[in-house]
Amino acid sequence: MPRPRFLDFVAIAVCTLAWGTTWFAITFQLGSVDPVVSLVYRFALATLLLVGWCRLRDLTLRLTVAQHLAACGVGLFTFTIDYAFIYLAEQRISSAVVAVMFATLALVNLAVFRLVFAQRAPLRAWAAAALGTAGVAILSWSEILSAQLSERARSGIGMAFIAV
Repeated sequence: MPRPRFLDFVAIAVCTLAWGTTWFAITFQLGSVDPVVSLVYRFALATLLLVGWCRLRDLTLRLTVAQHLAACGVGLFTFTIDYAFIYLAEQRISSAVVAVMFATLALVNLAVFRLVFAQRAPLRAWAAAALGTAGVAILSWSEILSAQLSERARSGIGMAFIAV
């Protein structure tokens, strides 16, 4: 196995910081603007930053027709539907509860790949996914315990399940 390099750790740290703060940052976006419109603003800004980065680095953005279709599929299911339901759920339940539910996505993906594509994930992948979910749950434990299970909260939990 190749030895991890310093930049590998930096990349993991940046992803962890970005993902970890996303759940908190979403709460700042909720308010006077519809959550889905807020989502459009967020991804439009991300698009501009990505295009700028690619231009700066002289990276091509050309895709084949098949790649465009695949990108549209990923965009529809991973970003459009998924994030819309996350933002709607965050209006109804604590960000911590949504984060824990969303962390289970790694476990769901492992199960789906096993059922649909007959791909067996190594035990360490299952352990890592479970550890990640448990870590998010531990960090959010006080908020989870104080969460109320009103009808509004149950609808938020349902929306978070749809997102996952």
